[in-house]
Amino acid sequence: MAGYITPKRRELVARLSHINDFGFLTMAWSTHALQTGRKDSIRKGIFRYHKEAASDSILNGHSVQAWEIETLANLLLTTPKTPGFAWEPTMDTRDFETIRVLTNLLRSAEDDETPLRINNENIIDELHRIGHRQFPWQRTWVRSGELYKSLYIYCQGVCADYFKEKYGLDIIDYVSAAFVLFTQHVGRTWMPQLDTQEKLPVSLEAIHKTTKLLSSSTWTAHREAAALVKKFELEASAPIPIAYQPSYLRLKPIICYDRADTTLYTSPLPDLILLRVTAGLFYDLASGKNPVISDANTRFEEYSRKIIKAFIPEFDPLPAEKYRYKKNPVETPDILLKLHGKIVSVMECKATKLTYAAQYGENPREDASDGYDQIVKAIFQLWRYFAHVRQGILKHNLADDVTGVILTLDSWTQMGGKLRDKLVAEAKVYSVNRDSSITEADMRTPVFCPIQELDDILSVSDADQILATFRRMTDIDSFSWNVRQKRDDIGPRLPAKPYPFDPGELMPLWAITNRGRWSDQPLKDIGKHGL
Repeated sequence: MAGYITPKRRELVARLSHINDFGFLTMAWSTHALQTGRKDSIRKGIFRYHKEAASDSILNGHSVQAWEIETLANLLLTTPKTPGFAWEPTMDTRDFETIRVLTNLLRSAEDDETPLRINNENIIDELHRIGHRQFPWQRTWVRSGELYKSLYIYCQGVCADYFKEKYGLDIIDYVSAAFVLFTQHVGRTWMPQLDTQEKLPVSLEAIHKTTKLLSSSTWTAHREAAALVKKFELEASAPIPIAYQPSYLRLKPIICYDRADTTLYTSPLPDLILLRVTAGLFYDLASGKNPVISDANTRFEEYSRKIIKAFIPEFDPLPAEKYRYKKNPVETPDILLKLHGKIVSVMECKATKLTYAAQYGENPREDASDGYDQIVKAIFQLWRYFAHVRQGILKHNLADDVTGVILTLDSWTQMGGKLRDKLVAEAKVYSVNRDSSITEADMRTPVFCPIQELDDILSVSDADQILATFRRMTDIDSFSWNVRQKRDDIGPRLPAKPYPFDPGELMPLWAITNRGRWSDQPLKDIGKHGL
């Protein structure tokens, strides 16, 4: 595939090179609004569509998925304009049929590239990449639970101090201002910068600073999006397929456009504003290195214990214990989960964030080695604990079917059975080299569980069902599956329990606007009603 551009990709790029940025971004925003229940927000006359298109059902033949809009928008930004394009015939961006044509071209281009990369030996690996591209959009990650979790982990203590020092802006004000911008962009295709304090629960200064941090001009976006793709092309171990190009909109979800004497702003996929100021806060804080990252890691462990206890009070999630082994200080795994006086599961928490290579690399284990090295180390830490309890070094009362869980902030091994096999095999070698007392009996099959999936299953399960799900995940035939899917093998879900925490505890804006009633719905619904 190196250096080869398929005919369909060449045609798609040629068409995008003739499209005006303003028109395309208007079309992208309108399409997303049309297919997410916001068609009433589309101004009359700016976008024509068939009534069948006002649905995101993949079965109606008119669907344009959010991840496809994101891919097309980034292709637009990384495609140089054809000289004189403004005076040449172009596609009509005021008509839904145009983005439908572009989407079908995109799908054909992706299909053309597939046989150049995928064969019988690596086809399962592709599920890992497809999952990272599609699952977050399908699960609508922008929920009040995601907001609270990010506020708890990133918006307190050392992390908050570092953000303010770096940007001259309080981190809670930043998230609050972004929330205001999100509600505005959900309902408006283009808008000028907010310049009135009327009815705004956040200072105008915070909104302007936040707008600057989250936005980019079209000219800057073209330059920086191209540089981003080039950067990852140099780092990747193989050419980047069209479906998995890095997304500039995840860095700058708002694009501004100078028109006459006014600068207008749009967010073609407003959900990305909230992604940027929730999970994306990590990338603002990563430059703080060890003190900042350590603070976030500690709060992730605290959040994990807190959410388990809140959803299922029968559980007693205890923090790590310190002890000595061969005169050296050692710690147990981060969470010792007790039920009826016995430790029924132990969890090692890893807050390491997914990198681009970990999600989309052709060889994720090698391309994102630092992150996966942490997973290998986590497996070892679980096995060392089991070995030390077996030897009596730790006097802990373990259940016979106790499980070891790798609890991650991101989905590091999503749909990755072969990848998990590889990590477990590496952990066995690592363990033998680090602690010769670890035996095969101690090497219990680890459960790989992202915190979002744990949140989900906690809300519809009792204690016994959670433990049964963990045990099910250690079966050989379940090793490629995710916890959420295997929970349904255990039995019917319980009536969903509401998310137990209120973002208003950490973000006054949430409490001021009385949005607690939205806690179990996607935050995008709030934008329909404004602030």
